Amino acid sequence: MRNHPIARTARRQSGASLLEVLIAILIMSFGLLALGGLAAASIQYGKLAQFQTIGVQLASEYADRMRANADAFPIGGYDKKTVYSGSSSLVSVPSCAVAILCSSAEIANIDKAEWINSLRQRLPGVMPMCSAVRQTGWLQISGSCGWIRR
Repeated sequence: MRNHPIARTARRQSGASLLEVLIAILIMSFGLLALGGLAAASIQYGKLAQFQTIGVQLASEYADRMRANADAFPIGGYDKKTVYSGSSSLVSVPSCAVAILCSSAEIANIDKAEWINSLRQRLPGVMPMCSAVRQTGWLQISGSCGWIRR
């Protein structure tokens, strides 16, 4: 029986070469690294979305506090203009001499302190800035909150 040229080639090419295997492993490792980076980014973006949701909830709460104390709002009782500090320490909440007889300005100071404490507990490293545009017949509230990503 004669050795056919195709039979000899088939015997030599019976498996994948070491170089082909190494290239396949290299391509697969790049793909796995990309999937790992994608998973880490999705966790980070999920956390950022959670922070934004909490920020919106807290802003809504602050607006409700402003609406509840309509006497202090026109005089700027709820304005909060400070430089970003990123402090996580709690603010001392002021108190009234007689709880039932608190003035609207005292209630506004209590509301601000409680809101900032809630903000610092739920969103560490945040410093809000809130202000209002007051005009006869309508009201516009603007505010912003920022935090540092780590």
